[in-house]
Amino acid sequence: MKKHFLKRRMVKIKFKKSVVLIFFIFSFFVVISSVAAADYYVDNSTTHSDIANWMKNDAKKGDNLIFTGSRYDLTDTIVVSKSINIKSENKTQINFKKESRGIFEVVVSGVNFDGLSLNHAGKTDENTAIYAFGASKKINIKNTDIKVSGLYSFAFNIENWQGNVTNCKIDAETAGSGIYSKNWVGNLVNSKIMSKNGNNIDIHKWKGNMINSELSSTYLISGGANYWAGKITGSKISCYGYDYGHDLGYSGISFYNSKGTITNSTITVKRGIALGVSDEVKVSNCSITSEKKHPKIYRYRSDLVIDSVKKSGNNYKIQFHNKGPIDSKPCTLVIKYGNKILKKVSIKKTLTLEQGQTQYRPDVKVSIIKVAIPAKYANNKYTKTVIIDYYNKNKEYNKKNNRYNFKF
Repeated sequence: MKKHFLKRRMVKIKFKKSVVLIFFIFSFFVVISSVAAADYYVDNSTTHSDIANWMKNDAKKGDNLIFTGSRYDLTDTIVVSKSINIKSENKTQINFKKESRGIFEVVVSGVNFDGLSLNHAGKTDENTAIYAFGASKKINIKNTDIKVSGLYSFAFNIENWQGNVTNCKIDAETAGSGIYSKNWVGNLVNSKIMSKNGNNIDIHKWKGNMINSELSSTYLISGGANYWAGKITGSKISCYGYDYGHDLGYSGISFYNSKGTITNSTITVKRGIALGVSDEVKVSNCSITSEKKHPKIYRYRSDLVIDSVKKSGNNYKIQFHNKGPIDSKPCTLVIKYGNKILKKVSIKKTLTLEQGQTQYRPDVKVSIIKVAIPAKYANNKYTKTVIIDYYNKNKEYNKKNNRYNFKF
């Protein structure tokens, strides 16, 4: 019995020692990790070199760069090369005057801005508060006020962007934009963007929402994107607008290839069209005001035009293009004489040649399709008609120019 008791006692002692050892190791790593997650505080005595050295040598993923004073005069761009949080304890106003440069250049993904006031007072072109180029980067900005003063300046110029703008106030004083991006996946939430002469939002491709936000411009377009998918709700959009005298005009919101919903929002322009969107956008419970001579909502559609038909034997070479503002959807080309259909040909989507879009579409060319029809209909006895149409499946801007009569 004594031997068994001693064995059990020894096992208990060993178990207790193991528990103590595990606890000690765990505590050691907790202490090490807490030391690793360091904060770096910036006050008026901190230089740009100090920040740059910390960023290069000491900063680690998840660390915090914290501005503490009411004002900080920055002398050069802060290159953000680590996935850190940049914040302020009392909304420090960071002032920057270096011409044609940005306040923050982000070169990594996973950066968060919170509680700042950014003031770029440079007066030349292309000043930016926050900018990033190259591969897609996840960048979130919240509780931040931004003011840019230079001509064609941007609050955000982020080429490929994943992230949200939340509770922010942005003021682009001259012909700049609040948000400029080539490809943005993210939301604008509880924020206000004002621009005197530029666009509040200028995006090539945007997948995201605008929720309880406000866009205000005294000149051109409050919001514009060549491709948009998402929803707008509880928001207010207004601009003075500009009318070039053609039926497209300019609008408070101008989304070319777009799909989604716009609800419970107010859109107002004094000149031009208030809202320009594709047919796939549903608009409901909105107050919309355009210039009297324009519609409240302009629907962007494709416009397929047949240019010519040339014959070579029994083959017909048919040239056509899309001059509408958006790409066409797949459709059908039909050749017939009278009511007799000679040939049907399926056509893939046709890229737009509409003026103003070609800068984004170097791949766009006039389309040519070759069609063979029966030999007995290939002579000049029959007047033939080429029609290219959606056949009521989709809407087209102008159906008057999608027919071409010819006779050989």
